[in-house]
Amino acid sequence: MIPNTKHLLAFLVAFACFSSISLIAYVRTTDFRETPVGFDKMEEDELFITHGLSRKQVGTVKVGYALHEDPPKVGLFGNHQFQFWNVNAFGISQTENKNENYFFNYWFANLGLPEIRDYLRYLEAAGRLPTDLIILQVTTPNNDNGRYITDYNGELPLDMLHVKSIGELWHVYDGVFSALSGSLQSAFSYSSTLLGLLDTGAGNRIVSDRLCSTPQPDAPDSTWIRFLPHTVKSFAIDSPTEYCDPNVYWSTGLHPDGSSNFEHHSETRLIKNANPLDINSLALSKDDAVRISSFLEEIQEIVENSGAKLAVVIPPVYETRRPSRADKIFDDGIKAFDRSKLYDLRDLRDRKKYFVNYDHPGLAFFETLVSKLSNDGLLPPPTGTQNPGSPVN
Repeated sequence: MIPNTKHLLAFLVAFACFSSISLIAYVRTTDFRETPVGFDKMEEDELFITHGLSRKQVGTVKVGYALHEDPPKVGLFGNHQFQFWNVNAFGISQTENKNENYFFNYWFANLGLPEIRDYLRYLEAAGRLPTDLIILQVTTPNNDNGRYITDYNGELPLDMLHVKSIGELWHVYDGVFSALSGSLQSAFSYSSTLLGLLDTGAGNRIVSDRLCSTPQPDAPDSTWIRFLPHTVKSFAIDSPTEYCDPNVYWSTGLHPDGSSNFEHHSETRLIKNANPLDINSLALSKDDAVRISSFLEEIQEIVENSGAKLAVVIPPVYETRRPSRADKIFDDGIKAFDRSKLYDLRDLRDRKKYFVNYDHPGLAFFETLVSKLSNDGLLPPPTGTQNPGSPVN
């Protein structure tokens, strides 16, 4: 019994030590709400590299921008479907955008309507909502068979959630449980532990062609990094030049306007009808039509109270015409919404030129959308640009 007791005690001591190290490392990881990236100080060709960051950290990058930098005239709130919407669609450069603080893309992961509502409410309380136009992107019903529309997906920091009613508590619980479970798993993962112990902050994650084409002297304290395995190396980088391999790191880069770096995006295969619409995996129920309507009304109220205008955009995915139960429920949910604020572009589903891949529109699509918003008088014209965007073909 005594030897077994010794082994048990040794195991418990080791477990406690490793758990303590993991928790300390997890708490130590950079919170970009407290240490903002500084998108407003980035140059035209610079990228902020998110490679190696935890999902929790990536989620705070945009929130940090919102809390610490002056709100733009035009802000886009949505998920990964609109990650490639950048300032080129408005006919301006990143530098021009920075000089007049025109546009910022707040996209993140799989934000659905309730989390975007909570996001906007949080920024409303902080006095940080975009000033002229707020664009809301809703997940296309046929993209994930109705997922990521009415769901709480555990994407936002928990203190940003706003539970309006007891009836909503059940939906929030599912998302909160998912977030807590994910945080717990992340806290004790080897990658989060390494990141926390070796985290060097935001400044060393900003790269550019200009920086990477200029010979850089080896920093004395960074030479040891090159001897680490590649999977570990990314957590210990303490110089931006270590991120100069575009094939490895730059697909995770964010431009100064918050958009993702399309030029090095790895998945550009255009597959029609890539997501099946199996009725057995439908993520919406009949009751969700009421919830969709309610979320849109609440978002409209938040935006109107701020004095800004609202545009709600439903993008297409690259598909044939596929009537689905998810589409029908969603259509019921938007029936009562103000059509002057609704841009339902699902009919552009088969126009190949509009897509990077199945569920990510590209520049041509965003130029068309900008043209529509401009023609309807919703967009403040960027300085020197009389007619941003391009007409629908």
